[in-house]
Amino acid sequence: FVNIPPTYSLDFFHKLVVENGGSFSMNLNDSVTHCIAAERK
Repeated sequence: FVNIPPTYSLDFFHKLVVENGGSFSMNLNDSVTHCIAAERK
């Protein structure tokens, strides 16, 4: 991080991880569900 207070960068980084990680795991769950549904047909 460039010249940012450590607390701010940590909060920002954590927010990024939470938001991206959350949407990523949701997308992963969706694709897994679609795969399972496709196999059951």
